[in-house]
Amino acid sequence: VMSDSSSPADPSPFQLLSRGNASLLEGDVQKAAWALDCLLYLEPERGPRLWQRGLACYYAGRFQEGLQQFESDMAENGSDVEEVIWHFLCSCKAYGFQEARRKGFLPLAAEAPPLAPPPPMLQVLSMFQGQLPPDDVISASLGPDGSPLKSYNDTSALPYAKFYVGLYFEARGEMEQARKYHRAAAEAYSPDYMGKLMETHYRIFLQANSQILPKFCLGNTYRCTSIIQGGWQFSDGHIPSAPKISRVEAVEILLQAYDHGIRAFDCGDIYTGVESIYGSFVRAHCLRGGRAEDIHIH
Repeated sequence: VMSDSSSPADPSPFQLLSRGNASLLEGDVQKAAWALDCLLYLEPERGPRLWQRGLACYYAGRFQEGLQQFESDMAENGSDVEEVIWHFLCSCKAYGFQEARRKGFLPLAAEAPPLAPPPPMLQVLSMFQGQLPPDDVISASLGPDGSPLKSYNDTSALPYAKFYVGLYFEARGEMEQARKYHRAAAEAYSPDYMGKLMETHYRIFLQANSQILPKFCLGNTYRCTSIIQGGWQFSDGHIPSAPKISRVEAVEILLQAYDHGIRAFDCGDIYTGVESIYGSFVRAHCLRGGRAEDIHIH
């Protein structure tokens, strides 16, 4: 409960903004939304510039408030393409993809902004509007030599392209495609605010969309998924004539198995080198925000 009088212990507006930003990037979306709501209460004049609150409302499931926040922002800063896109994403959550498209997009300011949106943001907007395929958004983030162009804060445009392509597929309900692009954006690492949000979004996405197969009790206490991922095919010496699977490919396969609900993985005592591959798999899972104890090695 907020009182009309402040005390030395009350957080300042700067502290509330910092707390809201930090909480959102840590994945504590309810705390982020609370801090930014408090800031808006204390300084309502900040409202049209508080785009972080729009993001927090999106992740907290407060989509109507997110719509209102981005509409307020665009009324003052009508040239921000990202806010148009996030307004549309809130609309997708509130009404569904096709109805959100029917309702339309916030207009960009007619006058030319001081700086044109960096790549690939105009192409991202065209993709959401149905005017451009996702592959063209990826291409728009690359220069003639195939190297990434610069985007916001002089960071690579490629993670932005992958992130928004992932959001596009997510809004359409195509979760396998969304998973691929969200993971690529998170792993590309961009040091700015949105780059950190890409990592957070991927963790939230996995928590919301990872399937978990039914578990059965073995003995009195041990519970195991009904399917166990085999590991013999990763062993160099198990079938010498078989094509070799690299460690990177093996970890990718294991992460995909986890994302499809498998939590138990077989590691026979004659599977040469598989123990080490499973160790890399567990580390990779933890680096993307997972817990080692959720993986059972047999």
